[in-house]
Amino acid sequence: WGICNAMYFTGTEVDASKPKAAYPIRILVKDANSGTIICLQRPIPVDTTGNMTLYDLLHKYFIDSVKLPESKDSKIDQRIVIAGINPPLDSSVDGLCSSLSHADNFLYICIRN
Repeated sequence: WGICNAMYFTGTEVDASKPKAAYPIRILVKDANSGTIICLQRPIPVDTTGNMTLYDLLHKYFIDSVKLPESKDSKIDQRIVIAGINPPLDSSVDGLCSSLSHADNFLYICIRN
């Protein structure tokens, strides 16, 4: 919890009334060459408009690691799994973080190549 608090929340404690500094997200990708699973983690600044979609997040911050469809109009990418489901690419990142985060407060996005 300490790592998540220090990196992603303002202040010293997690407080729902204080804004998040960044989305706590970890992306798990299987390396095509070695077959090992790589965990990609970086602070993603909170989108104050609330309009950032899953497609936008992956395209903007993880484009080098994740192969995406040409458009976010694709309904569902079967390779993207969050908490056992395949969310639509137009899902709100804020909504995903608040409803599908793991017990450690991170949102784990698994990418199957």
